[in-house]
Amino acid sequence: MSNNGDVFVIGGVEHMGHVGMMHGVDPNPHMSLYAAKASGMMGLTAEMLGKMHGITREAQDAFGVRSHRLAHQATVEGNFKDEIIPMQGYDENGFLKMYDFDETIRPETTLESLAALKPAFNPKG
Repeated sequence: MSNNGDVFVIGGVEHMGHVGMMHGVDPNPHMSLYAAKASGMMGLTAEMLGKMHGITREAQDAFGVRSHRLAHQATVEGNFKDEIIPMQGYDENGFLKMYDFDETIRPETTLESLAALKPAFNPKG
């Protein structure tokens, strides 16, 4: 999509659910004079990089649909079995449950369902 490489290895952990969306954000417009352009929160950073590289919303949605489809297929085939450490957690009813899969994979994702979502970070998309 951005023609910056052929193969990328990406990793990370979501931790933003524990802090407010504006926590640590300096609304100072001169921030980019003293900090790297991609040093803001990841959602806004992704929006900025998409604009910088001309990646359209439609291209991002297509990438997302394919990503969820491939992740679901890999999960069903057991390809993540050695990648995920099973952990206990609570289900939506408060019952203890063993989680040994990525519960954020949505195999039902479509271009239409993603197109219907409002932008999460930049109101102008």
